[in-house]
Amino acid sequence: MAKAGFMTLWRAPHKFRYALKYRGSDSPLKILDIGCGNHGPTIAKHYFPNAEYHGVDIIQDYNQNADDHAKMDQFFLVQPDGSGYEQIPDNAYDLIVASHVIEHMSDPYSVLRTLSSKAKPGGIFYISFPSERSLHLPSSVDRERTGTIPTAATGTLNFCDDDTHTFLPSVREVANVLLPVGFRIVYGGPPQDMVRFLSGMFVRAPVEWLRYKVLGYRRGKGLWAYYGFESCVCAVKR
Repeated sequence: MAKAGFMTLWRAPHKFRYALKYRGSDSPLKILDIGCGNHGPTIAKHYFPNAEYHGVDIIQDYNQNADDHAKMDQFFLVQPDGSGYEQIPDNAYDLIVASHVIEHMSDPYSVLRTLSSKAKPGGIFYISFPSERSLHLPSSVDRERTGTIPTAATGTLNFCDDDTHTFLPSVREVANVLLPVGFRIVYGGPPQDMVRFLSGMFVRAPVEWLRYKVLGYRRGKGLWAYYGFESCVCAVKR
């Protein structure tokens, strides 16, 4: 197993860093990606080229291209009400990722309990979601001034920028779902991402502040690390 180098670790999305650090980039992981749109298969296979990638979503083709389809080994279509997850095999996955999906669910903790059974012993479960701090962050769009709403181009900075956000999770509650079903919490809190924090502070924040003053909107996602928009829980199944 080749240990992931420093450059790979700091460039990689936070959701993959624990697996890269302790499993290696050449590890033949079996990955289950909940909410696999936005080129999820291509991004995962970039960091884990030997992985078997299974995607899960409520839409079969959300911002994906032919290359994404070629890299997805299996796809599971589920429903917004939380049904459909029973078709996913139990005790099958080395890494389960649920990145910014549970805030869109009406009953996310029951879905997390179901997904917990899909991890192998020793499997990693990574969940990320907006933090409580996101409730009082500035909006990505000045709606009164511009008359527009946040879009995929502007992104989300305040929790309520996205009208499909229906549930505000917490690190404590997510941990309390996983602990009784045999998981050890290895990290809970804001992602530890100093590179993106410093980039936000010295580059993105000044640029987006100027954009907001002139045009009435800012690109929110590039500011997440700087503003503390995000929380995450990383757990390992005993």
